[in-house]
Amino acid sequence: MYCLCVLVSLCAQEILGAPMTMDMGAMAYLVQFGYMDPQVMKNDSGMTDDKMEEMMTTAVADFQKFVGLEATGKVNEETHDMMQTPRCGVKDKHDFDEKKNMGKRYKIFGGPWKKHNLTYSISRFPSGIDLVGAAIEEEIQMALATWAAVADLTFMPVAANKRADINITFVSGDHDDSQPFDGKGMVLAHAFHPPSGKVHFDNDEPWTIRKYKGQNLLLVAVHEFGHALGLDHSNTKKSIMYPFATSYYPSFKLHNDDIKGIQSLYGKKKVKSPNICTDSTIDAIFQHSPGVMYVLKEEYYWKLAADGPLSGYPRLISHHWPGLPGNVDAAFRHPSGNVYFFKGNKTWAYNYTTLLPDYPKLISEEWKGIPDNVDAAMHFDSTRFFFFKGDLYWKYDSKQSPQVRTEKYPKLILKWDGIPGGLDDVLRIGTSVYFFRQGRYYRFNSVTGLIDSGCPDHPNYHRPTGTWWFRCKSDSGEFDEFDCQDTSQIGARSVNSACFPIPSPRIIIMASLILHLKIITDLVFKNTF
Repeated sequence: MYCLCVLVSLCAQEILGAPMTMDMGAMAYLVQFGYMDPQVMKNDSGMTDDKMEEMMTTAVADFQKFVGLEATGKVNEETHDMMQTPRCGVKDKHDFDEKKNMGKRYKIFGGPWKKHNLTYSISRFPSGIDLVGAAIEEEIQMALATWAAVADLTFMPVAANKRADINITFVSGDHDDSQPFDGKGMVLAHAFHPPSGKVHFDNDEPWTIRKYKGQNLLLVAVHEFGHALGLDHSNTKKSIMYPFATSYYPSFKLHNDDIKGIQSLYGKKKVKSPNICTDSTIDAIFQHSPGVMYVLKEEYYWKLAADGPLSGYPRLISHHWPGLPGNVDAAFRHPSGNVYFFKGNKTWAYNYTTLLPDYPKLISEEWKGIPDNVDAAMHFDSTRFFFFKGDLYWKYDSKQSPQVRTEKYPKLILKWDGIPGGLDDVLRIGTSVYFFRQGRYYRFNSVTGLIDSGCPDHPNYHRPTGTWWFRCKSDSGEFDEFDCQDTSQIGARSVNSACFPIPSPRIIIMASLILHLKIITDLVFKNTF
């Protein structure tokens, strides 16, 4: 940005005839972001040094007002620092005609799309950073879903070689749109209003995902997609459409100013998504990777991390897993990495978001011996899976024939230390098995074969799913604290022995015990379940 400002400032001095006494870097900045009209400065035959200084003072004051500083008209230290803050490359003022936006904090940028169902594609991914394409796609999807959650909008991904309404690219320097990027720092990205829909990110930026360092991709993407949908910059500092970058924060939500702006263009969301806090029953839950869960309910899904649901959720199931219906019965992630979903008499298998060939299949063919219309399903290890229906459960072992021993199964779910039937879904993490039922959950210890009890000053299981997994407010209006067992995990996912600090002489003993947990767990399940 500094080099760009130098170039523009030299042009301002040579072509516009600006006085040498002016802050040329500030003038270049004000020209670049729409506060000074270069055509008037260049072509006004009556332009004098005094008029130029007056224009500069007015422009600086306008900038200060917009960003929330005292409008002194002078480039003081605060103003200079703000001009050095990384930001969006879109102008704050366009064509020097703001009459249509007067009286509004949010502003319209060219008008809305003439439709509500939009497509998008990523035609070029970032290079030189340690981010895989799937992670980029997930953040882009999350950013678009942030807008779709509050307005009558839907977004569908299309292949990079297909025409899309919103086209996303990561580029460097001059990229043929007359708005070259300036390298690392300052201008992070820019976008074009409908019906262009082009969104460009500076490939030279240190883009990061869910980290407090670097440039957070999600927040910048939400901002730029606001432009691509027809929103201009806002002077509300907490608005995502404020032109300057903000630090990453996990609990990000759109400001009311953003919501009013997008709804003025597309209307309110017509289909109301389920509220996971007022009704915490679920259809399915599975762990995609350590510490990352997916929860499905009706036509929607949530993504959970250690600190609760991520922003931008819920989203439509059909947008993430094309071809998968809503209201699924159960789900789990297979050791192969594929995710299996169950509904009625069919099963679907996905590699990330791609439906595998020949799916859906009949459960009776893919999982021989397992009934249709299961309530819950759980992957236990590389070969063993458990399925639950009503008051009964079945064990499926892929390394034996037949996979389901009909002389032993089904068995009563009550064998799991008295847990009742009618489950929502079941999830295994480590040595703990979580049984979700009617908005609450049990944590079953696969080592002891018993339902865990809580630590001192914490409630026993079963507990409300909303407060312990979705970070919903309790009746007191406050968030329940996570279990003392493991504050880094949703639902306090650890064994009871972790309730209290372990004196250092016992660490070696505990480490030895942990090595034997898998052997003990296998024996318990082999002989009991």
